Amino acid sequence: MSKSKKVHDEAEQASENKGAPPVINVQMLAELGDKLAKREKYEQVSGLEAVHYYLIQKHHWLPKRVRSMKLDELLFCLKEEKLEPRRL
Repeated sequence: MSKSKKVHDEAEQASENKGAPPVINVQMLAELGDKLAKREKYEQVSGLEAVHYYLIQKHHWLPKRVRSMKLDELLFCLKEEKLEPRRL
């Protein structure tokens, strides 16, 4: 199964499950990354790369570990950052 097909299937399943939390997608995390980059005054990173960079800097995690995290894990790590994702 291709990655885009899998993402589409997950989104479709989430829309069918009314009580389930929304599907976390790359665009939502990228928007959070843009907000982080602006707040932290990053000049050379934005989007998902800013999320990775922030977590590496804040927690002293290795880049390989941060890049291997799933989208829901990245969002969980940002829960207390007072950044609100756009409602999908």
